[in-house]
Amino acid sequence: MAKKDTDIDYQHKSKLDENQVRLAVPALFKLLQLDKGKAKKAKLFTEDQKIWLNLILKKVPNPSKPIQIALPHSLHSTGSLEICLFCKDNEKEAIKKRLEKDGITEIVKIISIIKLKKKYRGYEAKRQLCQMYDLFLADDRIYHLLPPYLGKKFFEKKKYPIPVSVTKKKLRAQINSICSSTYLSLGKGKCNAIPVATTSLDSQKIIENIISTVSSITTKIPRGWNNIQALYIKTTSTVALPIYNSVTYESTKISADEKAKTIKMSITG
Repeated sequence: MAKKDTDIDYQHKSKLDENQVRLAVPALFKLLQLDKGKAKKAKLFTEDQKIWLNLILKKVPNPSKPIQIALPHSLHSTGSLEICLFCKDNEKEAIKKRLEKDGITEIVKIISIIKLKKKYRGYEAKRQLCQMYDLFLADDRIYHLLPPYLGKKFFEKKKYPIPVSVTKKKLRAQINSICSSTYLSLGKGKCNAIPVATTSLDSQKIIENIISTVSSITTKIPRGWNNIQALYIKTTSTVALPIYNSVTYESTKISADEKAKTIKMSITG
């Protein structure tokens, strides 16, 4: 029994060198500044970008619903969040009244399953819907029905709906918890991208979000650290910078000079 407890502790004991993260975040911003200069010339740059944690697993776990991971600092600006909720047929009006009663203003659109089937059937309609809202929620009673009607665009953009219980009394608390979390969806491959911050956050908050997310992930995935091959951070427009590798994690103390070399190679490569 003691041996089993020791194995479990080892699975979850952190192998992440936090100094690696503290070096990687400023390096990521240097890369971003270079990309910003290029993008401005092409008039393509948008100020705020998501920062992603790329999780590379050794073995693919069984598929599951999105796994909630609480963040110290929210990805969403207060008062600017717009949410779309997918609901059961014939329940739209009842849910509207519930939202009004609970003072939930973040949910600005409610779409029933039947309307999703009819109005958003084509690829272009699905693509536009995906772009229109910051978050998508789904009544947990119909969550399993959604993938065929949403198409792969939602999953490519990491905007798959988050299941929520609209029948529970504490709906406001559920929404608050969702808005201050990120989500990991397992079972689709060894490489998983998790949004952990935005470039509008200061470096310290980004570092705290990354470290907190890694810590949570190791307790939620099968075999914990033993199933993690590597971890990287990146933005939408930059190359990925390594913060952990299972093969050489004890000797991968990335210095500031090595980070600068990584940046130089990404520019000239």
